[in-house]
Amino acid sequence: MIRKSLVAAIALCAFAVTPAFVLAQDTTSQYQVITVMPQPERDYGMTLYNAIPVADQNGFITWLSGYTPDQQVMVVRTLHAYSLGGSNVTAFTTDTTPDMAGPVFVNVLAPADQDNFRTFWGTMTPAQQASFITYARDVYPMSTQSTTVTTPTTVTTTTETTGTASQPFGITMAAAFVSYLPDAEHAAYTALAADTPISELGGVNTILSTLTAEQAGVVVHALAAIDAMGKGGAKPKEGMSDANTKALYLSQLPDADKSTFESMWSSLNDQQRSSLEQFARDAFNGGMNDTGSSAMTGSSQ
Repeated sequence: MIRKSLVAAIALCAFAVTPAFVLAQDTTSQYQVITVMPQPERDYGMTLYNAIPVADQNGFITWLSGYTPDQQVMVVRTLHAYSLGGSNVTAFTTDTTPDMAGPVFVNVLAPADQDNFRTFWGTMTPAQQASFITYARDVYPMSTQSTTVTTPTTVTTTTETTGTASQPFGITMAAAFVSYLPDAEHAAYTALAADTPISELGGVNTILSTLTAEQAGVVVHALAAIDAMGKGGAKPKEGMSDANTKALYLSQLPDADKSTFESMWSSLNDQQRSSLEQFARDAFNGGMNDTGSSAMTGSSQ
C-alpha cells in the first residue's frame, strides 16, 4: 500500500511539473524553427521575421513550422532573395496568383535551387502558396509613385520608397527590436546595430531577446562601448578567455548596473553565455563590422 502511494505521488508530481516545463520551453524557443537553421539562413530568417508586421509574425512561425527542415531553409532562402527587390523582380499585390508568383520566386533563386523550388512549389497547398505570397509582400521593398507635371508637354515621375520593408535589412531589424530595450539604451543599440553586419545582427537580437529588457539594456550599453573601443584600435588581450570577456563587459558599465550584470551572468545557460562572450571578442577585435580574422580565444585566466 505504501509503495503504491509513493508511485502515485511520484506520478502526480511528474504531471504537475510538466506544464511549467512546457511553458518555459515555449518561452525560450519562440524562434526555434529559425535558430536551428544553418547559416546564413538562420540570420536571413530572423531578418525576415523582424521585417514582417508584428500582427503576422506568429502566423509566419506557425506556417514555416509546417514544412520539413530542408523545405524551411528553402522558404527562408527564397523570401530573402525576393526581399532584396531589384528591377527584375515583380512586386506582388493582392491580385497576385500562385501561377504568377511561382516563376518570380524561381527567378530570384540561384540556378542550383531553381528546379528544387519548382518541385517544392508544386507540392504546396493553395493555402500555403497564398501565405508564401503574403509574407513575400510583407518583406518586399514597397514603393509609391508621385507624378508632377512640370510643363504642358513634360511629365516628371519620381518614385519614393516607403515602409519598413523598404529600409536596408539592418535598419529594419534595428527598428523592430529597439523598442524592447530601455529608452536610455536606444541610442547605444542603434549605433551598435548600424555597425553590425546583417548576417550577425539577427543572432545578436535573438540572444538579447532571451534576456529581460533590463538585462538586455545592460549588455547593449557595455557591448556598444566595447565596439567603440574596437573601432578605435583596441586589440584582444592574450587568450581573451571567458573570464576576460566578462571583465571587459563589467569595465564598461557604471557601478549601478554591475549587480544586474552579475546576476544575469550567473543565470545564463551555456548558449547565452558563449554568444555574449563571442560578441565581446568580435567587438573588441576591431569592432563588430571588422572583416578581418575573429578574435583569439583561449583558456588563460
